[in-house]
Order: sequence, then structure tokens, then C-alpha cells
Amino acid sequence: MDRGARERAHPAGLGRRATPPRECRLGGALQDDRVIGFASYDDFRDAAKWPGYRFTVEHTIHVHHVHQDHQDHQGVGVGGVLLDALIERALEAGKHSMIGAVDGDNAGSIRFHERHGFAVVGRLPELGFKFGRWLDHVLMQRMHV
Repeated sequence: MDRGARERAHPAGLGRRATPPRECRLGGALQDDRVIGFASYDDFRDAAKWPGYRFTVEHTIHVHHVHQDHQDHQGVGVGGVLLDALIERALEAGKHSMIGAVDGDNAGSIRFHERHGFAVVGRLPELGFKFGRWLDHVLMQRMHV
């Protein structure tokens, strides 16, 4: 399927690119011309400096809990469409592995990633500090993206 057909197949314009990517940046998931989520991936490590990591990428996905319309956008498939599009583009780019770093207290995100073929491969305690507390990162990996 060509890129245009894939983008038209996504509800509410999901998967549109906002700008030409350095690696892969998907434009936001749209609803009524408002961004309700976005996703991207980039090098896991600087591939120019450490070329051995060039086949591994790290991704991020954000879906708004509640937007101005007071509608909860999580749990309705937006994240899955975005992640599936990222995985497809990573495969097309010849990537081997995709990494996600998830807040250790975010059980929903861990389950979401597991449903999409990711496995927990490590836990980094107190790696980040946000909202007045230390946060663990759970590293999740999907092989053969």
C-alpha cells in the first residue's frame, strides 16, 4: 500500500507526517483539526557516533487524556494506530529493534506495549525526577520491529 493510501486509511488523518523526518516523526492524531496525540522514533544512540546502534530506535507516543472538548482520548485505539504506523515505518527503514522507556508506575502503558509485542527488558530505578518525586523507567523492547 502506498503512503498516501495508508494515510487515507487511518481514521481522522492518523499517521500524517507534519515535517520531513530526520528519522521518523508522525504528525499528530487529529480529531476535528486538533492534535490529540503524536508519535515519533529516533536513534536509540547517536548512530553517526556509534554506528553499531544504527538498527535500533527509541520511540515515544503521547495521547492526550482529556482535550479541550473534555473527551478522554486514551483507550480508544489512537495509540495503537500511531504505534502500528511507527513499527511499519521502522520495518521499511530496515530497523531491527525498537525501545520504549515507560514510567515504572504506568501499568497501562506497560500493558499497551506488551499487547503490541514489546517485552520488559529492564528497570532503571529513580532515573528521572518529575512532579516532586523520583521515577523509575521500565525499558521495553520489540525485536524484529
